[in-house]
Amino acid sequence: MDLRGGLVLGARAAGAMSRILDDRVGESLGSALPRTAVQLARPEVVNALLRDHAPNGSVSLPPIRAVHLPGVEFESSNCTNFLIELEATLRTVLRRSVAAIERLDFGSWLAGL
Repeated sequence: MDLRGGLVLGARAAGAMSRILDDRVGESLGSALPRTAVQLARPEVVNALLRDHAPNGSVSLPPIRAVHLPGVEFESSNCTNFLIELEATLRTVLRRSVAAIERLDFGSWLAGL
């Protein structure tokens, strides 16, 4: 039983090390997820994250124009979280809002009152 447990532990440790190594290689190639505030604080990074990791069937958010780091950090038990401020393109937000309003059927809504 001890040998089997040792083998399982060794296999899990090797798997974890391979994931860490894969992430390290991905970071040097530019394909890893950002891990620091500075790496994340770029519009192209945030836009890619929002585009590539959005839930299926969700409405896409407007493109992010600017990202700011206000310096607010939150301590956690195993990491430090940080606040980011996002600026979207107002024209895109307004265009989507107008399109949503145009889809509303106010006649049916008023008839239900």
